[in-house]
Parts: sequence; C-alpha cells; structure tokens
Amino acid sequence: EDEVSTGGTANDTGLLLRKYLVRDLYFFSTHPVLTLGWRNKLLKHNPFTKIVFTNTIPRDYKKQTGGEIIDINIASQFGASLFKVLNS
Repeated sequence: EDEVSTGGTANDTGLLLRKYLVRDLYFFSTHPVLTLGWRNKLLKHNPFTKIVFTNTIPRDYKKQTGGEIIDINIASQFGASLFKVLNS
C-alpha cells in the first residue's frame, strides 16, 4: 500500500484473504502516516505474516511497535536517485 493511515483497510483485506485460506500474507507500506488509533486497527487482529514499512516518514516513540513491524531504511536509495537526477 502506498500510504497507511489507520491500517483498517489493510487489516480488513488481510482478514478476508485469511478466510480464503491464504497461507502467507505480507503487508508493505511506503508511507506510514499512522494516525490516532492505528495500532488498534492494524495490530489488534493482525492477519499478516509480516508487516514492513519504509522510513519515508520516521516513527517516533509513540508509533513504535516493539518489533511487530519491520522497518526498511530507503534513505540511501532515495539520495542516490536524487543525486542521479540532479546531476544528469
């Protein structure tokens, strides 16, 4: 998903897919906005094998999950792409 606000849509979709016996289910989000209540909606009945967020929006302490979500640092790839565009 491009952006996750509360995670409600992703969670509902994941739960539906689990009803169809999907075995491994991965959720990736590029921009974890994470508005009020996101933890309850996304993690309460977590249907995902793994949840992965990039760090395009840093998560402060209130938005940490104690390891339930994997963070991918894309700063170097983003910087390299900008450098390439600006110097071409």
